[in-house]
Amino acid sequence: MRKFKLAFLALAAVSGIAAAATQGTLGATSTGSFTNTFNSSPRQVQVLNLADATMTPNSGVVAAPVPWGNTITGAADTFCVVDTGGGAVKLTLSNSNGAGSANGTNFHAKDAAGNGLDYWQYLLKAGDNTVYAYNDLGTTGFTVAAGQTVTAASSCGSGNVFKGITLPGGVTLPTGTSVYTDVVTIVATPV
Repeated sequence: MRKFKLAFLALAAVSGIAAAATQGTLGATSTGSFTNTFNSSPRQVQVLNLADATMTPNSGVVAAPVPWGNTITGAADTFCVVDTGGGAVKLTLSNSNGAGSANGTNFHAKDAAGNGLDYWQYLLKAGDNTVYAYNDLGTTGFTVAAGQTVTAASSCGSGNVFKGITLPGGVTLPTGTSVYTDVVTIVATPV
């Protein structure tokens, strides 16, 4: 029996399984064991339901930040931010082509020949376009407030953050032959 207990404890230590405390037996000596666990990061965050966005000359009108007039020509969708502790989460974005040429904060897409196209990347609180951030998302970021995050992926529903792209000033994408791309990376950090 003792060999079985030791084998179980050894297996638990190697596999990361937390073993229940064992009690000592009555005798000249007695040995028991217990596990101490230190979890310094109980909150975990996750970004789910991200989708590629495509804007065309025929793109329709999508929700936009209030200062832009509530709607704008572009492409948009929603995604989900999970915080297992239900707290606020800061989202920061970076892109593969760097900042645009106009003011240093626009995002920048390129075609196969290296020609550039400045664009605006923006985030809104889903269902509330008075809470938003755009362009300078690499440093300022966008905070998803506590209570707006969900605590499990199964609770995401249709998403809790709205993301959109448009051209500066809301102009329509000109008809042409170029396809411009930019890869955007999003990092979620508990605050």
